[in-house]
Amino acid sequence: MPSAAEYKTLLKLGLPIMVGQLGTIVTGFVDNMMVGHYSTAALAAASFCNNFFNMALLAVMGFTYGITPLVAALSARAGRESETGALMRTAARVNAVFCAAVMAVPS
Repeated sequence: MPSAAEYKTLLKLGLPIMVGQLGTIVTGFVDNMMVGHYSTAALAAASFCNNFFNMALLAVMGFTYGITPLVAALSARAGRESETGALMRTAARVNAVFCAAVMAVPS
């Protein structure tokens, strides 16, 4: 069973991600509230666009979160600093290309 210190560390690491995701959800909700005052068609369009935005956001976040275990596995081994750095540089480049591709799709 994890100790209280491990829970505290996990909360410290996860809280910024939770707040960011909550901000995305609240933004979509407020957008829908504001647009809902115009018409049903406008509300449907805003909801549709928010869903596409969230789908793209989740795809990019999922791709980015996949890098974490790879870096952790390499950095856990002593003497692998150069390999860890190379992995991070490669992952940053691939992530940038993937993000650009996701942003280009709706255009």
